[in-house]
Amino acid sequence: MISKIFGIIVILSVISSLFTGKVEQVGTAVADGADSAVRLIISLTGMICLWSGIMRVLKSVGLIEKLAKLISPFLKILLPYTYKLKKQNDRDASSALQSVSANIGANILGIGNAATPLGIDAMKKLSDVKNKYHDKSTANGDMIMFAVFNCASLQIIPTTLIALRSAAGSEAVFEIIPAIWLCSVLTTAFAVIITKSFIFLFPSASICTNPVYTKNRETRKTKQ
Repeated sequence: MISKIFGIIVILSVISSLFTGKVEQVGTAVADGADSAVRLIISLTGMICLWSGIMRVLKSVGLIEKLAKLISPFLKILLPYTYKLKKQNDRDASSALQSVSANIGANILGIGNAATPLGIDAMKKLSDVKNKYHDKSTANGDMIMFAVFNCASLQIIPTTLIALRSAAGSEAVFEIIPAIWLCSVLTTAFAVIITKSFIFLFPSASICTNPVYTKNRETRKTKQ
């Protein structure tokens, strides 16, 4: 989709330059843009490697695992369906919550490269847990909440933004961090409230039924 949008923008730019007589300026802008893009990528690589290395060290000393344990109690509010299954000694639900905690912890610490595969694994496990009790192919409330929470991107250390500010020549790359904290907390809280509201208003659409009741009902059907 992004490639199609980019292609349309390029075509419209070329057509516009032909009508306005600015073909030469467009050609110059293309060359300058390509040069600037390469310079930006090279400058970003160093900063990203630095922060990735720091985060790897933090992971090695067990900080991410400890952070995941701190996050675990909040999952009772965010993912009540899977959390109830965990309390009922469902191993798959427990494994899913561990992956979710690791993903959220990685996102908070700004380890985007590590958070992406963790998030995919967590979503797959949440889907597997849901499919154990439901035949529907749609996402349940916990899966929707997890996706929204990831999009909100609550972060303590915004490594990518720090790298961009450094590449742009900023003398105070960390100056914007308090504003990032405020914005990320507010947007995450708003996203969670809105999602919870929709799940409450449309429970049938998010498959938020009681897992014990559903399991017992399926057991009775099997016996019949």
